[in-house]
Amino acid sequence: SARRQLEASLKTLRVSRVDLIQIHNVQFTRELDAIFAADGAYRALQTARDEGLCRFVGITGHFDPYVLAEAVRREPFAAALVAVNAADRRYLSFIEHFLPVARELGVPLIGMKVVADGRLLRHLSPADALHYTLSRPGVVTAIMGCGTLRELEENIEAARAFRPLG
Repeated sequence: SARRQLEASLKTLRVSRVDLIQIHNVQFTRELDAIFAADGAYRALQTARDEGLCRFVGITGHFDPYVLAEAVRREPFAAALVAVNAADRRYLSFIEHFLPVARELGVPLIGMKVVADGRLLRHLSPADALHYTLSRPGVVTAIMGCGTLRELEENIEAARAFRPLG
């Protein structure tokens, strides 16, 4: 299934390869055995990587940091896309329970849900939210949503002005 989805995406995008393909939204420990089975998604995507259809294989999740920590302990993913924001520590903290494991294993992190689906914008500017996320150890980039050209321009300016928080 993973291989078929990758091939369909390549065809839709009219490209011969992508840089990063990710096993998306892994939520439960029981999913890991299927993902890492001999006929599972991880092995299929490793083969696709070896064949040049993608450069890197990553994993994503925004449900349970312990499940993602177990995943990267089992296999050396090239990247992990996880929720990292200023409200993270309120419940199942990726900052506390996943980031240290990923850093120890050398897994680069992509922060998502930077403004917590807009809920943080009552308390922080988009730039402050982005700077918070990018200042977390191990986070190498972040995904900022935008709905208007103005928001895009503000996000670009916030990225250009980034200085790690002390």
